Amino acid sequence: MGEARKTFNNSFWGEDFTSSHGFDTLLNRLLDGKALCKDMETYLKARSKLELEYSKNLSKLNQSLKFKGVVGQLEYSWDTFREELVQMTKVHEDSGRYFHELDTETRRFIDENSMKRKEISERTKKSHQQKITLYNKTQSLQKTYFQKCKESDTASDTYALLHQGVTTTTKELDKARGNSEKAQENAQKAEDAYKSSVHTLDVARRQWEDDMSLACQAFQTMEEERINYLRDLMWTCSNLDSQMALEKDDSCERVRQMLDTCDITQDIKTFIDGFQTGSSRPLPIPYENFYKKMTPL
Repeated sequence: MGEARKTFNNSFWGEDFTSSHGFDTLLNRLLDGKALCKDMETYLKARSKLELEYSKNLSKLNQSLKFKGVVGQLEYSWDTFREELVQMTKVHEDSGRYFHELDTETRRFIDENSMKRKEISERTKKSHQQKITLYNKTQSLQKTYFQKCKESDTASDTYALLHQGVTTTTKELDKARGNSEKAQENAQKAEDAYKSSVHTLDVARRQWEDDMSLACQAFQTMEEERINYLRDLMWTCSNLDSQMALEKDDSCERVRQMLDTCDITQDIKTFIDGFQTGSSRPLPIPYENFYKKMTPL
């Protein structure tokens, strides 16, 4: 047979009547889990801010690019580059909004679990404290009971000795009998108080045990939910980054495809065909002699 499934409810008890070590260990585990959730929340909040700011700055950068001329295929490639920049801006904006949604969801998860943990902890701590208070009272009553029993035995022995003595006066014997009866009465009262306290303590122990058992079950459920939530959350974040990378690569691929159509020779020809100013060069400016141009008298 396989090993029995381990649970919080059969793994965090202890024989020390007053110890809360098992409960404290579980509570610390949940608090550590909360700390990890808080770290995840911090990441999501910061990541959302970074993505939105990057999207905003990318948009501003795109808007600052003023070139509008279209001559050859390179300029068409530039237009495609800017169009895909707009798409990348949207990818980061959508990502930032989604990270914000995850941040809000995680905050809600933390708050709900904190409320559950607090309610369970307060109930269990209260019953544990009640058990400790009654335990201390019972220990005190036990001590008193033992002491009264010793006093009763001593008084009874004293009376027996005096009763056997030949020189004992009636007054001494009556006094010893009274002391013995009083001691027995006090011992009986102490025993009754001690028994009552033991019973009350056992009721408190059973109540604490019930509360502790419920706490173990609830804490394990909360831990299972937390592990599942954080695992799915990190998976979602990884998928989101992967999807962003794919969408950005698609944009880059469209730019690359446009650049593949760019032919340097053809772009040069296109520019010449559209803007050429002529093939004839200016003729040299000849030297003109001033005197040769003068009219003879």
